[in-house]
Amino acid sequence: MYATLVSALPSNLRTRLNIITQEIPGFWEQGPYRHFTNHGPAHSERVAQKLAQLIYELPEAHRLTNDGVFIVFASAWLYEIGMQSPNPGSTIIDFDYRPGRYAPKKLDSVVL
Repeated sequence: MYATLVSALPSNLRTRLNIITQEIPGFWEQGPYRHFTNHGPAHSERVAQKLAQLIYELPEAHRLTNDGVFIVFASAWLYEIGMQSPNPGSTIIDFDYRPGRYAPKKLDSVVL
């Protein structure tokens, strides 16, 4: 399913996704830091396969566009790259979150 959806993408999106999937394994070869288990390329591939199943189950009226499919699959490959940070308390981006500043009001009441 995953390969079928990827092959249906326009060449520009397929090329970008191929770059991601080819570069990520080298990134994970650095080895996970002690505070995380290894969620390398095999994990990303499993996530992408599960997402492909979900995409195929969407009703016709809610099918994803090619851009949507690309974003979902790129996310499957990239969403855990932060696990390779040697300092999980440090970020490259200075993100100062304050409730209500970046999110709609109803998100402020979410309890984790």
